Amino acid sequence: MRRILFSILPLLMLSACGSQKPLCAAGTAEAVVASTEPATQFGSILRSIVSRTATVGSAQKRQSAGFDAKLTDAVNGSVARHQDAWINNMVSGWKKLEPKDLQAACVAINKRDKDAFMQHAMKVGPDIQRLNEPLLRRAGAEVLAAVDK
Repeated sequence: MRRILFSILPLLMLSACGSQKPLCAAGTAEAVVASTEPATQFGSILRSIVSRTATVGSAQKRQSAGFDAKLTDAVNGSVARHQDAWINNMVSGWKKLEPKDLQAACVAINKRDKDAFMQHAMKVGPDIQRLNEPLLRRAGAEVLAAVDK
């Protein structure tokens, strides 16, 4: 899971600069996190991780019809239960930056400057991963239990 998270987290953080997502309203950790649509990130990462498991593969073969909807419901339910903790962990990670770096990250988001944003995201990525990995494990276990019934 660690390798998957390390490869996904920077890409999803980078996506904050690449679309018409909400702009960063202020140079704060909370504003930076809000502009990255953390609940959507969490759901994407969670679904990506559980979709690669043998449990999902065997459950999908057994259940075929309606399995995708069941998986989506399980992921959405887990995200709803855990998104506040996910967001708090992300904010905690971003708060480790100096105010000038938070402001620069916010400016990068607003200018859709992926390179500038990633300079800051890579500084906080390891802390955010450390904080969110246990949460992903719990949420993943919930999803797997729900789809393997």
